[in-house]
Amino acid sequence: RYWADWYQPRPESYREDSELARNVTGTSSPTNSAAAQLYHELSSGAESGWDYSSRWFADGKTLGTIRTSQIIPADLNGWLYQMERNIAWAANLTGDGATSDRFNKAAAARKEAMDRLLWDNTTGVYRYPATQVEHSNAVLLK
Repeated sequence: RYWADWYQPRPESYREDSELARNVTGTSSPTNSAAAQLYHELSSGAESGWDYSSRWFADGKTLGTIRTSQIIPADLNGWLYQMERNIAWAANLTGDGATSDRFNKAAAARKEAMDRLLWDNTTGVYRYPATQVEHSNAVLLK
C-alpha cells in the first residue's frame, strides 16, 4: 500500500491541509489524532503519484474522506510482483540462485495474496481499490 510517514500539514500545502483538517475534524492541530490521520492520508495520497484521485476517497468524491493508506492497490502490487519476477530472473542470469529463489518466493506470495484479497471470481477481475474488508465496483483486469 501507499504510505507516507507524515502526520502534519505538508509544507507545500500547509494552508490547504490545515483548512481541510479544520473543516473535517474541527481542528488543524496535528496533536489531534483525527487531524493527524487526515494529514497522513493526504501525504500518502500525494506520495502515491496519483495525488487526489477519487479512488482514494471513501465516498468517491470528497477529499475529506481520503483513505489512501487503508487501500490495497492492485496496480501497485502488480508492479511489485513484476519487479520481484524481474529481479529473480536477473539474479538467475548472474548465477545468484539464492537471490533468485528469494524473489521468486516473494513474487509467489504476493500473487497468492493478490488473488486472495483482490480477485473477484464472480466478475473475473481484480477489484480495485480494495481495503481489507471490502471490494469496490472499480476493476482492474487480470
